[in-house]
Amino acid sequence: MSADLDHLFAALEAHPTWRVVLLRPNGKKPLADQRGHWQVTQDRDAIAAYIASGGNVGLRAGVRENLAIFDVDDLVAYAELWDHLGPLGDATVITASGKQHVYTQWAPGIPSKLVTPDGVVVGEPRRGEMTVTQVDHNQQMAVCPPSQVDGRSYRFVDGIDLAQPLPEIPPRWVDYFRQTSVRPSAMPRLIDVTDFEDRFAAALAQPGARLRLGGAEVKFQCPRCCELGRDTSMDNARLFQNGSWGCAVYPKGTPGSLEHWEAIGIVLGVLQESLR
Repeated sequence: MSADLDHLFAALEAHPTWRVVLLRPNGKKPLADQRGHWQVTQDRDAIAAYIASGGNVGLRAGVRENLAIFDVDDLVAYAELWDHLGPLGDATVITASGKQHVYTQWAPGIPSKLVTPDGVVVGEPRRGEMTVTQVDHNQQMAVCPPSQVDGRSYRFVDGIDLAQPLPEIPPRWVDYFRQTSVRPSAMPRLIDVTDFEDRFAAALAQPGARLRLGGAEVKFQCPRCCELGRDTSMDNARLFQNGSWGCAVYPKGTPGSLEHWEAIGIVLGVLQESLR
C-alpha cells in the first residue's frame, strides 16, 4: 500500500465524517448513477481495490464533514493574501499539475471564488453546502491522493499528519470572506429589458426548461450550479411571472447567492457580463 493511501486511511480513521468519492480513472469526474448521485464510501477495502484497478478518488467537503478544501491555482496571489491576512494553513496536497490544496475545518461564509483585494482569483474553494437545508444536496469535492491524471500523481505534502485536527480558518480570513462576498466591483449591470416575454423565451431556451404553476414559473438549469458540477436535474433556476429570478439552492441572502442570481440573469438577457 502506498504512503499516500496510508495517509488517506489515517485521515478517514481520524475524521469519521469524511467520505471518499469514487472518480473515473485518469480523471476528476465522479462516478454517478442516472440521477446524478455520486458513489461515496468509507470502506477501506473498497477504496483500495478501486485505486488498484486504476480508479481515482476525491474527498467530499462540507459542514457535515467539517472540511473545506482551498484549491490554490495562483500561488503568487495566494502569497499576497498571506501578506494581507496572515497564514491560512499549510499546503496539504500537491496536485497533478503542481498546484496546492489546503485543508481546513469548515466555516460559514467561505466564498465560491477566493480573490485578492485587487480582484485576482486565487482559486475556487470546495466548501460544500452553505446552509443547513443544502446538506443533503452537497456535491462539492476535490481530487485527493493517490489519484493520477495523465501519468502525474496527486500527493500529500511531506510531513503532513492528517490524523491530527485540521487548522481552523483564522478570524481575519473569515472577516475577509464576509467583506468580499458581495464586492461593489462585482455588482452586475442591468440591461433595460421591460418585456417579460423576452425573459420568458430565454428561460424556455435553457437546458431542462419546463413550466410550472400553470405557466407562472419556469424551472431550468442554473448556469452557476452547472459550473460547480451540480444541478444534474436541471431545475435549480427559477423565473417567476413577476419578472424575478433566482437559484432555489442559493436563495437570496445566503452566501454565494449573488453569483447564482447574476449567472441566471445573464443567460436570461437581463444582465450584462459582470464588471469583475
